[in-house]
Amino acid sequence: MIILDEIVTGPARLVLPQLQVRTLELTRYSVVKIGQSVHPLRRWRKHRRSQRHKWNRMVVLYSTSSHKSVCAVERALISTLKEMKPSACRNIAPGGEGVNNPSSYNRFYIYALVGSKRSQV
Repeated sequence: MIILDEIVTGPARLVLPQLQVRTLELTRYSVVKIGQSVHPLRRWRKHRRSQRHKWNRMVVLYSTSSHKSVCAVERALISTLKEMKPSACRNIAPGGEGVNNPSSYNRFYIYALVGSKRSQV
């Protein structure tokens, strides 16, 4: 299931606190992995086909036209998860690597993959 409601937009520095709270709320009963995409639905389908992890849903958190902002938000959310909820964070890399050829896209998204703790052991 992909959840597209309540997508936050705006300058990264202004919306980051809200995104951090929302991301931490997702860890209450779940493990979380933060990522970025230019095509969330396509990315969700790739994650669902992966046999490595059993993700229950993708929550699209943030949308921006700025590649720089999406990279900064991804890094900040992963850092927050690793610091505040390390057992729930499934990110290995620090994030912010960006997408190939960012000038080819006009919209970027941050998402959280959510899975049950039991299915991730």
